[in-house]
Amino acid sequence: MPDYMPDSEFYCEIEVIYLEPWARGMGLGQDLISRCLQWAQEKKISCMKTGIFAQKSATLKFFRKNGFRDYHSTLIKDLQT
Repeated sequence: MPDYMPDSEFYCEIEVIYLEPWARGMGLGQDLISRCLQWAQEKKISCMKTGIFAQKSATLKFFRKNGFRDYHSTLIKDLQT
């Protein structure tokens, strides 16, 4: 297993959760996360990960509220300026 992955044999990743602006704040994202976590626990998955854009502070707050913690940071530098 690559050293940048959680030290776990069974993990899953939430690649993208996107809600149209009109659908936000209705609990749909929370329902999706809850279902993902329930599925993972039923499958005996020991770790779940996701990535978000740093500018999306509401998204970061949402995932932290659901028990996710900081694990990895990606930094970028624009070279075409």
